[in-house]
Amino acid sequence: MVSLHRVSKAFGSVQALREVDLEVAAGEFCCFVGPSGCGKSTLLRLIAGLEDVCSGEIRIGGQPVNDRPPAQRGVAMVFQSYALYPHMSVFQNMAFGLQQSRTSRQAIRDRVEATAQLLQIEGLLERLPKQLSGGQRQRVAIGRAIVRQPRVFLFDEPLSNLDASLRQQTRVEIARLHAQLKTTMIYVTHDQIEAMTLADKIVVLHEGRVEQVGPPLWLYHHPANRFVAGFIGSPRMNFLPARLQRTGPPAELALPGGATQRAAVDASTLPVGAAVTCGIRPEHIRVVRAQDAALRGRVVLREQLGDHSLVFLRIGDGDELLTVKLAPGTEPEAEQHVGILMPPEHCHLFATDGRACPRLIA
Repeated sequence: MVSLHRVSKAFGSVQALREVDLEVAAGEFCCFVGPSGCGKSTLLRLIAGLEDVCSGEIRIGGQPVNDRPPAQRGVAMVFQSYALYPHMSVFQNMAFGLQQSRTSRQAIRDRVEATAQLLQIEGLLERLPKQLSGGQRQRVAIGRAIVRQPRVFLFDEPLSNLDASLRQQTRVEIARLHAQLKTTMIYVTHDQIEAMTLADKIVVLHEGRVEQVGPPLWLYHHPANRFVAGFIGSPRMNFLPARLQRTGPPAELALPGGATQRAAVDASTLPVGAAVTCGIRPEHIRVVRAQDAALRGRVVLREQLGDHSLVFLRIGDGDELLTVKLAPGTEPEAEQHVGILMPPEHCHLFATDGRACPRLIA
């Protein structure tokens, strides 16, 4: 188990992390996500011991590790850049850390060969890194971490240098490894698909603070605030300015153009007449004939992506654009005026401070 209590980190006048509290259970796969500069890689480096905390405490396996060097923390880190020694063979790269710890030759060979077989690179052990593809190099970097048999694996955006198809393949391999090794893994990524598909738990960071922690689908369906709602999910959630007419539940909203919209939320903490934001995900919007809905839009762009299409609608004369995800062949024509239906059970409501109103749907 990895636990952090009120951990803060500053670089001069720049506050990178602000009193982070977090627990990662033993054997859990935890992903840190957030925009560039939010502090996710810094947090990983603090756990690894590559940076010193300014305040707070980090525990691994229940033991404080603030004053322990990286080699004594029982962690192994896989970097974005692979960081392989170019003059060493794959075998030598994977064995190097064990040699430094004076592990016996036979134990080193046994561990390296078993790990190579696990990663399906047993035929590459005599090659140099320059003779490998990007995906093979990343497997070697992961193998170098595995042979050390750490208590915690740390991954710092390990797939960002790979092309899309190879990234998907390697993502599946990492998930398979976690299922086999059952070791705690903490994984930093900016790719939401990686986080949603790999993680048992996602930690969303923003400006050095933890915005929300939870299972992937919980964050997707129950974001704690507007930032999480807009960050989790691709394409992102739609947001429309609105005015609260009735607190409910369900709440009743006045939307741009005079349309009225119900939302299955409890807005009782907000005053009637408050400015709010209505959120809904692209796949939950229904497109109908213009005369069949009070809220209408004009098609300004269509993106046909094969298994689905994205349609961008302009609402009224304003700047609001709605993204709608539709089945292929069902999208309206460009410049066509359509009606927009937003099921109340899929609507989210956010106050001016970004806080989400509780949803009535489990």
